[in-house]
Parts: sequence; C-alpha cells; structure tokens
Amino acid sequence: MLTRRSALTLPFAGRLLASPRAAQSVFRLEDRLPPDYQGFAVTHAMEVTPHGLWFLISPPRTLNPPQALLLTDFDGTRKAFAPLPKQVEPHGLQVDSAGNVYAWKVFLSPNVSRSEIYQLSPQLELTRSTSVEEQIIGIVLNNDRLMRIGKSAITDVRSGETAVPFDTSAFGYGSACTTSSGKAMFQMQGPQPQVTLVDFAAAQVRTMRLEAPELGKGGRPFLDAALGSDEQIAVVASRQKAALGALVLRFNLDGELLTRTRYALPQRTEDAIADNPEGFLFPGLIRRYNNLLYLADRAGQVCRYAS
Repeated sequence: MLTRRSALTLPFAGRLLASPRAAQSVFRLEDRLPPDYQGFAVTHAMEVTPHGLWFLISPPRTLNPPQALLLTDFDGTRKAFAPLPKQVEPHGLQVDSAGNVYAWKVFLSPNVSRSEIYQLSPQLELTRSTSVEEQIIGIVLNNDRLMRIGKSAITDVRSGETAVPFDTSAFGYGSACTTSSGKAMFQMQGPQPQVTLVDFAAAQVRTMRLEAPELGKGGRPFLDAALGSDEQIAVVASRQKAALGALVLRFNLDGELLTRTRYALPQRTEDAIADNPEGFLFPGLIRRYNNLLYLADRAGQVCRYAS
C-alpha cells in the first residue's frame, strides 16, 4: 500500500499571502493505468513537453508489473502507455522535441562500473541502447543533443566529446532540468538553497544561492525545482503548511526572488495518515510549460494550475 510523507510545517506563519490559486484540474495516474498497475503508480519522474505530460511509473521492484511510461495530454487524458523492456533508474526522464524519450541504468560490480542509456521512440518502442564504461548520475538534453552526466564532465553521448567540464560530486541522481535555450539546472544536495546552472553555449558553470527567507536554513530547503523556457526557476518550498497551499517561489537566473504564489492542494480521505490527517497532496514534483504549472506527488496525483 502506498504511504504519504509527513505534512509540511510552517515556520513563517506571519508571511501569509493571498488566497491560494485553485487548480484548473486534478487527476490521478492510477485511473489512466491498466488494472495490474493500479495501486502501484509510484511516480519518480515527470516531464512536460509540447506533446503533453510524461510520467515514469515505477512499481516496487519486488512486485510485477515492470516499469512503464505514460503519456497524457495537458488535461490528463491518456495518449500512450507502454511497459519498459528494460529496468531503468527511476529518476531523470528526458524527452526531446520529436517526442523521443531517454532513460538510463547503472550497473555496478566490484570491478566494473557501466551505464546504459536507452532511447525510445514517440510510440514508446526501444530504438537505441548505448553502453558507456562509466557510472553516470544522469542524462540531460542540450537543444535535443543527448548528454550524459559523469563524475567530471557532461559529455555528448553520440560523439563522446566533452561539452562542459563539471564536478558532479555535489549532485544526486536525476537532478537536471533543461530549457530550449541550451541551459540546464541541477539541484544541489544539502541544507543550502542552491542550484547550479550550466550554459552549454558558453561552456560555463555557476552555482548560486536562491535568496528567500521562506527557504530558511537547515534541512531540505525545497522539495523540487524547475527551470522554464522563460529562464525563471520555480521551487516548491519545504517548510510550509499544506492547508495554506503549496508555496512556489520564482527566481531569475541571478537568484533574485521574483514572485511568491500559493497553490491550493487537493485532499483525499484515503490518503490521510497521522501526520497528514487532512490527506493533502504532498507536492514533491514541479514542472512548468508556457503559462501552466504542474504539481504532483509520488503516488501519482497531479494538479494543473495557471502559473
């Protein structure tokens, strides 16, 4: 049975904003999946492209069925679904402008570190598998050029050329978000509200602090972050109360705070637990597309808002 993470807390009770923005639509992935996937719609990755919303569904590994990809339209109507032919890392899904989907898998043994990168067609059929003798932490797209993220560089998967020298020791799996303008953002691990930006055209890397009192100090400052095509960074603050709505902060590429907006979170009585008796959605994923903003939890509940 799926469980919910603990409710959010609010140390900045005096910083109440206007009434939270209501969701335009709310849907559950479980209702879009075949019967044998229902009850196990664990969502570790979500991407938004002109084709719609892409979700990587990862049931517990001790159970069948296998991982799968789900594509819906912007309202949540199912467009395509396919079980994956290979097990992949449950983070860092990437989708190019043609609708090709990319994922990866790391294979570790005492003497060998190897990774495989998979390409699936827009029809969700496996079309290419690339093996590299390196333990990568993820993949990222640079204007539809697929890059692998290694320990010391971001490298073009096709040519093998180094795109950007990059020390990735401070990053975790699947922490990249891309834009059409050739930039990528990486979420930093640790208690500081920081992100690292990579500009592929300039071959530059810089780490910056996101300045906002709501992000505070200590613990995890934000739940997830997204870099939009307008080159604004949106983050979901961790320390807040769900009943007041998810607090989303938007920053420019210098780390300066632009806006604070609250988004009303849906409730489900079946999701209520001791730490979350109201059963609010836990907004662990955020993505933006044009004037839309999506919040989702790992249990497969998705909300769409005007951003």
